[in-house]
Amino acid sequence: SLQCYTLVFACCARSGEWSRAVEVWEQLLRSGQMPDRVCLCAMLDALSSARQWRRGLAVLEQLSRAQRAAKRKRKLLTRAEVDAMRSQQQGGEFESNAAPDSDSASGMDGTIASALDADPAAVRVA
Repeated sequence: SLQCYTLVFACCARSGEWSRAVEVWEQLLRSGQMPDRVCLCAMLDALSSARQWRRGLAVLEQLSRAQRAAKRKRKLLTRAEVDAMRSQQQGGEFESNAAPDSDSASGMDGTIASALDADPAAVRVA
């Protein structure tokens, strides 16, 4: 959890183990989690306590890149899933416009839709 990461960064700040904080930071980003403000501040504190301000700037740039990548990441849905989401949002009954296909359950039927954060309003059907 982010609270655990925050505690690790705070301990690294107190002990001066900024290199360990960098290792844990990279692990956090690889896990796919985005640090909140408290976690980020704890990480920056670990670096600033060791006078590693350049590394602090690198952390901010790394976080910025990770946030941009997360925004571009899209969830792939089949046309039937998109139809079901739209129907549910409108309060109606589900009726798919997609042609039946044996691979549609796996999302490999060529009628893939892209949705950001599974928001039916943001869905683009391919």
